[in-house]
Amino acid sequence: MPDSPFNSLQTFESETGSAGNFFSLPQLEKEGVGPISRLPVSIRVVLESVLRNCDSRKITEADVQALANWRPNADRTEEIPFIVARVLLQDARLIVLDEPFNAIDAKTSADLLALVRRWHSEKRTVLAALHDMDLVRANFPETLLLARGPVAWGATAEVLTAQNLLEARRMCEAFDDSAAACAVDDVPSRAA
Repeated sequence: MPDSPFNSLQTFESETGSAGNFFSLPQLEKEGVGPISRLPVSIRVVLESVLRNCDSRKITEADVQALANWRPNADRTEEIPFIVARVLLQDARLIVLDEPFNAIDAKTSADLLALVRRWHSEKRTVLAALHDMDLVRANFPETLLLARGPVAWGATAEVLTAQNLLEARRMCEAFDDSAAACAVDDVPSRAA
């Protein structure tokens, strides 16, 4: 289908025999747009949304290319618009968010927090990778603290203790699995 961005719109046949269309990330990679199969799953989810909504006005092919070539440590000079409605419309019981509050403005952050609270009230599971311990304490009732492996899991107030954060810091600073834990100050950091 030549009119889709990067020939990415593909056709499939359903079990009932009817035809449907979808935007293919493997096809996008085959077209040489970027190393898509090497991207984190969360970035691929956003990329599929950007690709599906590419209209050459609000979202351009350059936006698709920029996200398809995402690098975790690259300087962020531009924002890439994407549509989160798919997550909301799918009514998922499990919502996975990877650093959802990075690089967004205060209003968007507040809106997303309100949405997370609503999801909690609806008994949905929200799995979020976060590094801001204050944000976690204020908005997430349960926490799994990771640092090269699990440190603690349970009620956030019981997990984000000074002792557990100190252990997480020591685990992160160890060069290899056989290295001794690093000595640190008695005052724990607020961030793991």
